[in-house]
Amino acid sequence: QGVYTNDDAGSNDSTSNAAQSSRVRVRSAGDYSLIQVNQIGYDQVANIHESGMSNNSDVNMLGDFNRVEIDQHGTNGILVTDQYGSSNRITIEQDVSSIGDKVTVLQSGYRGFSKTKQYDTNGLGGGNLIDVVQTGDAARRDDIFSSVEQNGAYNEAYVAQYSDYAMSMISQTGTGHFAKVSQ
Repeated sequence: QGVYTNDDAGSNDSTSNAAQSSRVRVRSAGDYSLIQVNQIGYDQVANIHESGMSNNSDVNMLGDFNRVEIDQHGTNGILVTDQYGSSNRITIEQDVSSIGDKVTVLQSGYRGFSKTKQYDTNGLGGGNLIDVVQTGDAARRDDIFSSVEQNGAYNEAYVAQYSDYAMSMISQTGTGHFAKVSQ
């Protein structure tokens, strides 16, 4: 969605209605699916709901009012989200039997917000990874914020924030977890 030209130093020249109201909703029920979403400019939203195992989602958003909400239910899922510029917001939830799931969140802008959860509601999960990198020019407290919640066993969480006023919260329940925050 959107049009990107490099004729004028890389500005967003999109004038299509799809780009202005940018919205993608995907429901995928099955195994080994690959979903890739690229959105450039204006009021972007991408909601993705996956169930099954070994599903991959890659969401890239450039400019304006970014948002992403992903529910992934299954095992060995991989999520990569990149948001560059404007009002970033991400909510990712992997649950039911979160085993071997990997989440990567990259955000830059002045309102980076990331909330990620990996839950093992069946009591068998673990070995999950969340990696969050946020950069930006925050003007006040909470402009750059990351929340990570994990339960189960042997989960890893990494949060790197390169901005003033950055805040991070990591909650891990279970056993054998590792967490690292760099600010």
